[in-house]
Amino acid sequence: GSTHSYLRYLRDMTRVVIGKAPDTPNFETTLDYEDLHRIAMIFCFRTDFAAAETWFRHALKVRPNDATLHHALGLAWVRAKDYERAETHFAEAASWAPEDPRNPLMHGLCVAQLEDPGRAVSILENGLANHPADVDLTLALVESLRPLGRLDEGLARVTALRSLRPDRPDLEQVEQQLRAELGR
Repeated sequence: GSTHSYLRYLRDMTRVVIGKAPDTPNFETTLDYEDLHRIAMIFCFRTDFAAAETWFRHALKVRPNDATLHHALGLAWVRAKDYERAETHFAEAASWAPEDPRNPLMHGLCVAQLEDPGRAVSILENGLANHPADVDLTLALVESLRPLGRLDEGLARVTALRSLRPDRPDLEQVEQQLRAELGR
């Protein structure tokens, strides 16, 4: 009955999370999205990113347009320092959930890690078009402008942001630091 099925499910889940094959053929197809996501996160916490990706991909079969899954998979690859793979997933997350400023932020930071500051600036500027008062996006943009020698633009962004975010006194310190770097 249902007790036997539940016990089989628990046994198979246990086998999966300890790295063994489940007894049930095609076990992943019997799981719902939440279970697939949980298993993927367990492997992330264990830093087994290849296994995590496998389980995230099973979850993406259930919800292919899920920005949360793409974001989580991007974070897993950041932890593994595989910024190319991470960048792909943050780009997907940003396309499915443009209202979440974390997605363009992480996408831009990954591209910056890939030493493509021009592209990072473009991604972060697009994110700021949707989230003009986002402090993290602005500060990431400033850092991406730095290797391009465009600190004047960074200073202008921080100065404008200070008027939008008077609740963030730390922005004054950033503005002062940029002024000092620019000799002003």
